[in-house]
Amino acid sequence: MPLNDTFTYMLADAQGNCAVVETVADKGLGYKAVRRPVNGYLSSFNHFQSQQLQTMFPKRKNFSHWREEAVDTLFRKDQVSRDDLLHLLKTKIPEGLCYHDYNGYFGTLRSMLFDVSASKLYVCFGSPQLHPYFEADWHTPLGVNSTMVDYIEETAPQEFWKTVKGF
Repeated sequence: MPLNDTFTYMLADAQGNCAVVETVADKGLGYKAVRRPVNGYLSSFNHFQSQQLQTMFPKRKNFSHWREEAVDTLFRKDQVSRDDLLHLLKTKIPEGLCYHDYNGYFGTLRSMLFDVSASKLYVCFGSPQLHPYFEADWHTPLGVNSTMVDYIEETAPQEFWKTVKGF
């Protein structure tokens, strides 16, 4: 049975080494590309960013393009703080990364920010517009076994799902 699936892995260590590994299986063939930071940062979205896989699979959705633009805009600043990153995670698409179309299978379930140099995790369960972030040290349990989350439902406009070609 032919499979077509994609996975993207973002890897980082406490020494500052990081990479994104983009993988795809298409018509029985597997492809991968490894990306390293450009201009000091590394990001990953719902479309390929490596030149190799962009050429092979050039389609992407507007929502993914908008998310990439929001991240790129933030990283044009001279300094980016943890609060800047948390604000980006909390802000709705197209200016940020958050959205609430749960019936359309595109609602923010959780938001996470990793500070690998400090061994810290900042995690919000549900939408960060409605819920706080928990801060955890990687070596200490978070202390949350379960949590109830509220949600708001929005329907994404048709333009959200439009396929865009080219980079």
